[in-house]
Amino acid sequence: MPLKALLLFALSGLYTPGPNNIMAMNSARQAGLLRSLPFYYGMSSGFAFITFLTALFNVALEKILPQAQPVLGGLGALYMLYLAVKPFLPHSPSPTPADDLKELHSYREGFLLQFLNPKVMLFSLTLMSGFIIPHVRSTPLLLLISLIVGAFGLSSQLLWGLFGSIFQRCFARHETAVNLVMALLLVYCAWSISGFDFSFLKYCFP
Repeated sequence: MPLKALLLFALSGLYTPGPNNIMAMNSARQAGLLRSLPFYYGMSSGFAFITFLTALFNVALEKILPQAQPVLGGLGALYMLYLAVKPFLPHSPSPTPADDLKELHSYREGFLLQFLNPKVMLFSLTLMSGFIIPHVRSTPLLLLISLIVGAFGLSSQLLWGLFGSIFQRCFARHETAVNLVMALLLVYCAWSISGFDFSFLKYCFP
């Protein structure tokens, strides 16, 4: 197994800015690191679950994923666009804002979000087909590797969440500007998973 290539692939895929990490930071900024933990656990366990499924159905997924990716990417992009504009929408008075935060940053939200993120599936597919499956066929070992991948995913989300939590007060003082920056990052993430091609713009601006 090419360990150096595997390490570089894992680091670039797990710890660089992406939908999961941006949302982890945004969650900690809005709700705090401790309140965001269920959301992180949901994301990491969903990630591990998809990685394990990818290992079990590697060949079939290679055929199915190209057809499913536009649909998954579109749904995921719409959800992220909603999160991007949500801070700017008028808020109706609610007697239980804490319940709203709890729901938004829940385990279920984090888990289900992974199924709307084609990048997670493509990462898992590449990891398993390129690095793991050629060397490992044992189901228990594949499960263990998937859990390890999920644990590394959790560590990445905690790092990004810690960043969001540390600068929470600073972010609060500049809430409008921070919301705008986070919205732009989420829009970028939405575009990156949507599969939409902007190459046609070169014809509009010769």
